[in-house]
Amino acid sequence: MTVPAKLHTISLNDISNPRVIRSLIPCPSLRVFKCHYVNFGDFTPALAKDFGQLLLSAGERFEDFGFTVQAAALLNDGVDLDARFKLIDLARIPNLKRINLWIEDNQYLIPFLRRLAESGSLTPMLETLDIYYLSEHDLDWERLDDILQHPYFHVLREIKTSVKTYFNLEDVVGQEPGWYSKPNDGSRAHIEMGHNIAKPPNNIFSVAYEWNSCVGLRLLPPICHITFAQSPTLHTDPNDWYTDEVEECRLGVMRDVSFEAASTLTVALGNMPPHQSVFQL
Repeated sequence: MTVPAKLHTISLNDISNPRVIRSLIPCPSLRVFKCHYVNFGDFTPALAKDFGQLLLSAGERFEDFGFTVQAAALLNDGVDLDARFKLIDLARIPNLKRINLWIEDNQYLIPFLRRLAESGSLTPMLETLDIYYLSEHDLDWERLDDILQHPYFHVLREIKTSVKTYFNLEDVVGQEPGWYSKPNDGSRAHIEMGHNIAKPPNNIFSVAYEWNSCVGLRLLPPICHITFAQSPTLHTDPNDWYTDEVEECRLGVMRDVSFEAASTLTVALGNMPPHQSVFQL
C-alpha cells in the first residue's frame, strides 16, 4: 500500500491483521488516530506494538489519540490493557494535544497517566483529556490529582467524563411523544443530574455539561453553566420494554453516543487515491 502524502486521519474498527498497520508505516502526515474494538481480547500486543510504531512515524504532526473498547469491564477476561498501552507509549509523542479513552475497565488508567507524567517532556502540549468512564471508576482520586500536578499536564485545559441519570415519561410531560432528547427543565431527572454532578468525584472539578451525558470537567477557568444538545436517546413506547419492573431504566437510561455516523471506506491492500486524506477500516 502506498500511503498518500496528505493522509491525516486513520480510523480503525476491530482491526485484526498487523500487516494492515505495518503497510501504513511510515505516515509522517498523520494527525489523528482513532481505534475501536468490540472485545478486549481483540486488542493484541502485536497490534499495540504496530500502533505505537505508526504514531511515532508521524513525529511532531501527531496530536489526537482516541481508543475505544466497547465491551463492559466484566467481559475483560484477563486482558492486561496496561501492558498493551506501554507498547504504544504516547509519552514519546512530542505534540500530543488530545486523548480520548472510552474503556470501562479502569486498571490501566493510573499507570497510563503516570507514564505520561514521568515522560520528562520539556514542552507540555496536552490540552484535553477525555475519559468517558472516569466518573464511574473506582480510583485513588488523591493519586490521580498528584499525577495531574506534573509538568506534562500544565497546559491541560479540559478533563471530560460522563455522568448518567435516568428519566421516564413523568420527566417529559408536554413534549411531543416519540424520541426524547432530554427531560424538562426542573423535572425530577433534571434535578437529579445536578445532584449527580455535585457528588464525588465529579465535584472536585468545576463543571460544564450537556444533558446527553457528556460532561466537561474544566480545570481552568472555573465554569458553571449548563447547555443542552440534541442526541440519540431511547424511544419511550411502552411496547418496546420487556417487563414493568425495568420500565424506568429502559425508558430513561441516558448515555452519550459519540461514535461518528460516517460511512466506512474499505481499502484493499493496494494503492489509495493520492488525494485520500482519511483512512477508515
